[in-house]
Amino acid sequence: MGFIKPTPPPYDPLTWVKLPFAQRAELACKAWALQGYGTPVSAYILYVLKVAFYIYVWTLFCRFTPGIGDIAQWQTWIFHPVAFQKAILWSMLFEVLGLGCGSGPLTGRYFPPVGGFLYFLRPGTTKLPVYPRLVLFGGHRRSILDVLLYAALLAALVFALVQPAIGFHEILPVVVLLPLIGLSDQTLFLAARGEHYWTTAVCFLFAPAAAYGSAHGWIGGAKAVQLSLWFWAGFSKLNRHFPYVVGVMTSNSPFTRFAWMRRLMYKNYPDDVNPSALARIAGHWGTAVELGIPLILLISPVGSYAHIAGMALMLGLHVYITSNVPMGVPIEWNFMVVYGAFFLFWGHADASVFSMPLPLGIFLSVMLIALPL
Repeated sequence: MGFIKPTPPPYDPLTWVKLPFAQRAELACKAWALQGYGTPVSAYILYVLKVAFYIYVWTLFCRFTPGIGDIAQWQTWIFHPVAFQKAILWSMLFEVLGLGCGSGPLTGRYFPPVGGFLYFLRPGTTKLPVYPRLVLFGGHRRSILDVLLYAALLAALVFALVQPAIGFHEILPVVVLLPLIGLSDQTLFLAARGEHYWTTAVCFLFAPAAAYGSAHGWIGGAKAVQLSLWFWAGFSKLNRHFPYVVGVMTSNSPFTRFAWMRRLMYKNYPDDVNPSALARIAGHWGTAVELGIPLILLISPVGSYAHIAGMALMLGLHVYITSNVPMGVPIEWNFMVVYGAFFLFWGHADASVFSMPLPLGIFLSVMLIALPL
């Protein structure tokens, strides 16, 4: 008589939903600890190609300025002021289109892999106004006016990017339109990374009209923006939960796909998935580095060992973040921050933060000190 394989009980798709929330949370945490998001390695190729596209298109916009933009001769123009200005504006356009953060399979967007313009150019989609009852800019549904303002921002950014030089008249429409759109939909201001790109764009209003003019004033302002980004990012990590972030982020890295490596981030997997001593040390070290970088670069003499060490710490920090491919995938932003650091604190290290014009200094005092506080 042959062996008869028993019939398995029918699978109930609601089994997971019927479990108590605490049990579901425990299972999810244990699964994430060793599997991360569970994305195949091949999915990361999309993000590599996207970064290559991001950099290549930036060089194309740079070519509209005579004498810069040839990739083969990048050493001769990469620290040109217009190259940095176009990197900021292209990054803003890239993000507000939805091509940067929050795109692709790591954020649950499979097809289509982006959002952004698919929502922002579509009347009737949900929005988040600052004042819901405000005439024209209120309400929770996107109006024709909202769509037109968003389209105008895209046009203004493209117009500035194809100019040989970026001065007051090229940047003013961008500086006016983004906060206006943000009044109608806070999501758009955040999607454009307004705290970084828009605030830096305001500095461009003080740039000379000539492509090769003196730029120390606005570069000093851009330095202040970059320093504040690091400082407040580090300040926000002065809490008890950041070591948990380190472990969770490391569990999703394509470079730590071995179970034994991921277990190192947890106290006693699977019985205790609180952060291990290693994760806590890594979290506190990252916080110290992020707080220390702006202080070192602000006070250390150019070319000194301290200045070089500050640049090395900056590079190490952002390479570590990028290599972990954190959820939200702010990959292009990390590339922009590294390029900005080398442009501002290496290529133009002689430009002082205190060289900015007084009106710009007052504006940045509000944006970089008062508002974060």
